[in-house]
Parts: sequence; C-alpha cells; structure tokens
Amino acid sequence: MPRKQHPILFQTEMVQAIDEDRKTMTRRTTGLEGINVNPDAWTLNVCGFVARLAIGNRKLKEGNGAIFRNRELQPKLVFCPYGKVGDLLWVRESFSNNEDGTFDYKADYPFTKPQGGWKPSIHMPKKAARIILEITDIRIERLNDISEDDAIAEGVLEFEDGTFKNYFTQKGFRAEDGVECLLAKGSFQSLIASINGKNIIDLNPWVWVIKFKVLSKNGYPFNGNGGIEAVETTVSAGIVNYDKEPLDSLIKTT
Repeated sequence: MPRKQHPILFQTEMVQAIDEDRKTMTRRTTGLEGINVNPDAWTLNVCGFVARLAIGNRKLKEGNGAIFRNRELQPKLVFCPYGKVGDLLWVRESFSNNEDGTFDYKADYPFTKPQGGWKPSIHMPKKAARIILEITDIRIERLNDISEDDAIAEGVLEFEDGTFKNYFTQKGFRAEDGVECLLAKGSFQSLIASINGKNIIDLNPWVWVIKFKVLSKNGYPFNGNGGIEAVETTVSAGIVNYDKEPLDSLIKTT
C-alpha cells in the first residue's frame, strides 16, 4: 500500500542538524491549537491509535490520534497533521532556483546570498525537496517535559567542552555574549524561545513529539522493492484541522 507524504518545514539550522545526523525528532503544536489556548485545563487520556475521519465515502483525513479530557471530563479528539508511523515527510527548507532548473539550499551556503535572495521554506515546491524522512514514532507531551536525551535528539549544537549552544544570543535575549548552556534541555528551550518568543516556555503547550529516520538527503533516489517512489501525496500538513482553528503552529520550525 502506498505510503502517504506530508510536507514539513525546518529552519536552516535544523536542516543542518538533520544533514549532520544530529536531529532525529521534532516537536510541533499544529493540530493542538484548541488545547493550547489553556493547556493546563486538559489532560491527555489516550494517544497512539490511528484515527480516520470520513463523511460518507469521502475520507477527510487519517493520522495518529489522541483524546484529551478537560476539567468537566468532556473529550476532545485531535489528529496529528503530519500523519502516522510509517508515513513520509518531505522537508521544506530555504532555497533558491538556478537557471538550469536545479536548486541551491541555504543550509549548504548559510553565509552566501544568491542573486534574488533565498526563498522562504514555505514556498519550496515538492520537486525541490531533497530530504525525505520516515516517521518512526508519535506521542504527545508538554513542551517542558522534554528529557535531556530528547533535547540532544532535537539537534541542539554541542561544543567540544560539553556545553550546548545558547540560541538566545542570536535574538538578543541575553546580554552576555558567548555564554552557553550547561544542559541540552536549556539549549533546546533557548532555541524554541528564539523562534517563538520567551512566552512559549511559560505557556508550556502540548506538543506532538515526532521521531523520524532519514531516508534520503538527495530527493527520491530509491527504486525497486521498498522504494519511496510509489507514494500517495496529501494536502499540506495542517490544512485539515479538527476544529477549523488557525493553521500556524506555535512551534514553527524546530
């Protein structure tokens, strides 16, 4: 049976982490916007089943499902817009077009600006995608519950002295220049705050924890049995939303 594909956005530094085999998971809030209006008001009841929503003969969506309950014990069903275990993710990253029809990627040339500039990842067409991921696990947890091992798996940069990069300094959140994080969890929190603002840590939203393995860094080269050419394409991740809430994820591109 063909495996479904879903697009997923990553910022340049996280694309580099994937390319260097440092990043094997990502945390996203898309599909959990209603829960995260007041995340403390909800308790995760069950997660990990494959849910399908259909009207008549029309299947609207299929993905990893979860059920939350609020303080009044009212249930709420949510779907992971990135699919289910075994589905494929094609990475959208900042890129540029060449006259010969090929593409360049900002992650490969972070200090170079091509003529016309780098195009935002959201505009990357599928034919330009080079990184293909396979989902190996999906679960839900609160953002600040991340473990030290998972923070490392999120791709934060570790230095030779065992400290981790402080991403706050890039956005001016800390006055001290060159001060790094002693733990990977602190580095991850600084990364999230540098993208989404410092309030994200205080909000402590529920997030999808998506683990993946890299199938390709050069597009779709696979042929024969087990190849990834025969796949079913879906609409952009997040387009179908159970409560028709805003599509933008609180955690955008980690």
